[in-house]
Amino acid sequence: MGYAGMDTSIYPGDVVMDDLIENTNLVWCGFYLGPAPSHPDPSWMGQRARLVKTGWGLAPIYVGQQEPGGPGSHKLTAAQGRLDGDDACSLAKGAGFPTSSLIYLDIEAPAPLTQPTSDYLAQWHEVVTALDYRAGVYCSHHVVAAIAGLGLDLRYWVYKISNADNGGTKQQPFKDDDPPTIAGVDTTAWQWTQNCIIKTVNGDITVDLDTAATSNPSLP
Repeated sequence: MGYAGMDTSIYPGDVVMDDLIENTNLVWCGFYLGPAPSHPDPSWMGQRARLVKTGWGLAPIYVGQQEPGGPGSHKLTAAQGRLDGDDACSLAKGAGFPTSSLIYLDIEAPAPLTQPTSDYLAQWHEVVTALDYRAGVYCSHHVVAAIAGLGLDLRYWVYKISNADNGGTKQQPFKDDDPPTIAGVDTTAWQWTQNCIIKTVNGDITVDLDTAATSNPSLP
């Protein structure tokens, strides 16, 4: 048995978040740190204390540099990894996440894992851990084994979605399976569907749905 979670890039508002924690089996959510290089919206910032008070577990997400051809910023260098690692920790601290909290670096690239992404991730990880936070990565199941092969101390939030699960309207109770081992890698969280609709007190919203091994994936 795992713990049901969700993530959505724009903060849905206090009324919706209160409704979901009170009336569904969702117990944790992604928390987008921003403005970040590939996620300029800062709407989640300032919400941590209230979310924790109402019972939400959180998974801080930093959407950093992405491969060329995709959306967002594309400065995939080791030097930029160091700058963005410092930025991620500064945003996490500003949002109220204590040191030792996990921060998940969002890597949207499919396989193969490129050298620029590897170099960027390695330096991002080095700075985050030097600043006493813990490093995680959100990534595709197609690259998780290659990332694990870099030998970094990471926690993994992996998306692997079947055609049958993708999109559509999802009804509660939402899936809360224990996250599986994917490509030989033990995962902390698993995203099992993207761009789906769930119903709330304020109407339908679009989210990705996840499960996790813990009710609070910000804890190492």
